[in-house]
Amino acid sequence: DLPLRAARTVAIGVRRDQRLRLTVETPERVEGPIPRGDVLGAAIVTLDGAPVTIVPLRAARSVPEASAVDKARDVAGDNAGWLLLAVFAILVAVLFLWRRRR
Repeated sequence: DLPLRAARTVAIGVRRDQRLRLTVETPERVEGPIPRGDVLGAAIVTLDGAPVTIVPLRAARSVPEASAVDKARDVAGDNAGWLLLAVFAILVAVLFLWRRRR
């Protein structure tokens, strides 16, 4: 998880009959290294459906490049079901071969 910070503050006057909306657009995943301050998305402010301003969202801290262990953990997490199925298939094959030898 990487916290993001708005590049600047925004002050907007809104009447009671107006509708203010904030939409945040960011990528689901990013890969490091990411230096602190890199722009990784935007906050879009609309008033009654019309865009008022777009504020860049910057990385609040830097993220180093992923190590081999981090990459392996990521692959294992994304494919946990397939890995469990493969381990189960290997265990069944070993058990079958062991019983056949006896």
